[in-house]
Amino acid sequence: MFQVASIIRIHKTLGGFVLGCCLAITFTGIQSASANSATLQWAGNSESDLMGYKIYQGTTPGSYGPSIDVGNNTIYTARNLQSGRKYFFAVTAYDNRGNESPPSVEVSLQTSVPLTDSLQPKLTSPALGSRLTGLNETFSWTGNGVNVTEWWLYIGTSRGERDIYDSGSIGMTSGLTVRDFATNGAKLYVRLWYKKADKWEYWDTSYVSS
Repeated sequence: MFQVASIIRIHKTLGGFVLGCCLAITFTGIQSASANSATLQWAGNSESDLMGYKIYQGTTPGSYGPSIDVGNNTIYTARNLQSGRKYFFAVTAYDNRGNESPPSVEVSLQTSVPLTDSLQPKLTSPALGSRLTGLNETFSWTGNGVNVTEWWLYIGTSRGERDIYDSGSIGMTSGLTVRDFATNGAKLYVRLWYKKADKWEYWDTSYVSS
């Protein structure tokens, strides 16, 4: 028998949050509770009789629905979370005789209620939904009345991806030029991350390359 390490860390990878075994709860990278999913990840056990892990999820501390068996994977994405709700997660390990470890220390996240478009930070150029006309494009945005303290821009071949461009954190900069776009008529997805009140949220749009 074995125990899952009892202290957990949360950090974000593009579309949600990550859970890992370590010595303290520590946030790294971008944190966002605006998406309706959470990615959980933990350090694997080394016991030879390990068979897999189970995830527990609920909206009340210590009270969960049926467990979710994720096999021998150490990563799991919880989807279809409701906006404006707090969720609690724990993970257990089980061996080849069906014995299950005590749960890890519980971690939680609060999903946010999306802002209406009129009040949300967003791109102001190029014109939304337009066809990009050249190899170099200048993107500009506005906080739209929201107190934004940091910006980050992704461009990808699918929603939320950054396989075409990743600006990294650009502080309070309100625009930048992206060079060497493909000109094959492909659809490009742009995600504008913004940080307000120490939380990261995002706004999505798309364009068509020339």
